[in-house]
Amino acid sequence: MPAFENAVVAVTGASTGLGRAIAIGAACEGALAVVVNYASSRTEAEETARQVEASGAEAIVVQGDGTVVSQNDPG
Repeated sequence: MPAFENAVVAVTGASTGLGRAIAIGAACEGALAVVVNYASSRTEAEETARQVEASGAEAIVVQGDGTVVSQNDPG
């Protein structure tokens, strides 16, 4: 059974580097969807999303800085 079979995976910093690799890896390991979070590089995040989708998962691109409480508080 794939590691992320039928899971939704959120990856912070997924626009480049290790975050991108984790997002694509989750898709390859059976994730249904990967939330691609980025702070400032939407173009890079969209490229990660294309690679996630090519690996078989839905990609959801979300901008936000995980270190800023007001951007993470659901209300």
